Amino acid sequence: MAGGDLEEHFQDHLADFRSHGYNFDFDKCQFYLTPAASKIIGRVSYHGELWIKGGPDGYRGGCLATILTRLMMTMSLHRWSPDFMIGLQSPMTSCRGLAVREGYMHVEQQSLVWQRSDSPEALEDWLVWMSKDEAKFNLRIRPEAFYEMFEGREGRPIRVAKQKQKIA
Repeated sequence: MAGGDLEEHFQDHLADFRSHGYNFDFDKCQFYLTPAASKIIGRVSYHGELWIKGGPDGYRGGCLATILTRLMMTMSLHRWSPDFMIGLQSPMTSCRGLAVREGYMHVEQQSLVWQRSDSPEALEDWLVWMSKDEAKFNLRIRPEAFYEMFEGREGRPIRVAKQKQKIA
């Protein structure tokens, strides 16, 4: 991030993080970071949008997003060795648990508020982030474990692991 922190980077490059397909009034868009997130510095990997087709012929709802995210983390750590990984998610996506299943240890609610220029409606994104050490920690857990915990056998969340797994 050219020597600055995440807060400075957002001040200078906020438009680079916008969702495509919308027109925004960048003078009215706002971002809010916790003191911890505003101090993110160094090499940062941005986890961009990932869309998985839903519906009867789609793959949404399984553990594919978790697997692909972990593949991205592994490739990012190997190729760039970032100090932090960040991403943006819709509030609904985060509340449904995707941030946790992807391994993000930090979720910052109402981080970015995008004011549309063609509508009074504003859109919101939540910042998700983790350090390099947190990413390495999370990669020790097989991605299917998150899906199994989330869904359970009868489609309900479970609270107890069926068996302990050895973590490398």
